[in-house]
Amino acid sequence: MGKIAVVVVHGIGPGTGKARYEFSKSLKKNVKRILADGEDLVWEEANWEELNDNIDVIIGRVLKGLCDRYIDATKKAIVRQEMQETVNRRKAFKCCIIRLAATFCSWLCKLGLKIKLMALESADKYLPGIVDAAIDLPLYMQEPKGDEIRRVVREKIKCVMESADVDKVVVVGHSLGSVIAFDVVVDELAKNGGKRLAALVTMGSPLGWVAEIRRAVSKGQKAMPCLGAFPWVNFWDPADPVPEHKELDDKVFPGVRNVKVESGQDILAHCAYWHSEQIARRISRMLKCDFSLDQEQE
Repeated sequence: MGKIAVVVVHGIGPGTGKARYEFSKSLKKNVKRILADGEDLVWEEANWEELNDNIDVIIGRVLKGLCDRYIDATKKAIVRQEMQETVNRRKAFKCCIIRLAATFCSWLCKLGLKIKLMALESADKYLPGIVDAAIDLPLYMQEPKGDEIRRVVREKIKCVMESADVDKVVVVGHSLGSVIAFDVVVDELAKNGGKRLAALVTMGSPLGWVAEIRRAVSKGQKAMPCLGAFPWVNFWDPADPVPEHKELDDKVFPGVRNVKVESGQDILAHCAYWHSEQIARRISRMLKCDFSLDQEQE
């Protein structure tokens, strides 16, 4: 076998497609360092996020408009409350108890408004990004959006092979990208016998519960395709919530080779795969045409 390249498929996240470029920089750096001929490494990223940029912009604009409107109303309410406090002080209640009670109630009201303002300002800052990330999976699960995203990956594979004199491609998918990568590999194996593909690597994959969703939508009629003897390594971290803290079921996904990685992270475990030496070594071996599944070499 001749030269083997890597095409990486990213997962969900806030921001535009531009923010996804070089998202796999750390993993690429580690692979290149391990390879003796790392300077010849062909490494590309299939940036499908650009297909969702127009939707993300619209959602961001709508959410910002809503937040700004309520932020403005809350600020005006705080000003009115402060004005009322001034009026109350000028009245100079004769009864000290009444004066203290009125002051305390006014303070509580203003505190509640300020807490509301802080919550709205946080929503204005973070909510568009959260919604942006949350809708990526539902968008992909629908057609024709899903097919458009898979087309980006297929075209990137084709482009790499035509422009870099490459014989085979290792497809690496993270998070939602692992679902996209799996679907592309299944399609390639079905249509072309996998002539362009060397192996599949998935990291932090939600394929387990995505398969459940697909079966539910198809009322149990949709069976997961078998990759057979095709090399497929799935890396999972017990601390990662996206794969539900567990490996992929090889009864549901025949042919998968699960490899546990332990990053020592908690909630950040899902992003730690990019920095894993263990994963870098595995990909480096594949680039040297070593697709053995010897666990001792992991």
